[in-house]
Amino acid sequence: MGRLRAAADALVDQLVDAGIVATADPSVAAANRPCVLVTPPAIDYTQRTDTWRLAALSSHPAGTLAAVDELDQLLDQVEPVLYVEAADPASYALTAGTVVPAYLIRVTTSH
Repeated sequence: MGRLRAAADALVDQLVDAGIVATADPSVAAANRPCVLVTPPAIDYTQRTDTWRLAALSSHPAGTLAAVDELDQLLDQVEPVLYVEAADPASYALTAGTVVPAYLIRVTTSH
């Protein structure tokens, strides 16, 4: 296993240990929403940091209050576990043809 995979798994473990459904595998996320999907990071070699975009994914359709409420709960769960820099509302293409309401959560770690 490479460094990035190990770092992603460590983030997933932190979230799971806090009782949050989380994975680094999009196919697992597709079957287990609401959840947090840890996606590959942007790598800054000069600063030796990885900027992760974690996708908080709703199980409800876009444009519904239920999706907003579900994402709000996920953000409230993630924020005390990881140092969250920002969270941006988005639509996330989870699989071909499956776009779900989401928040993209930015977290930076050093390596």
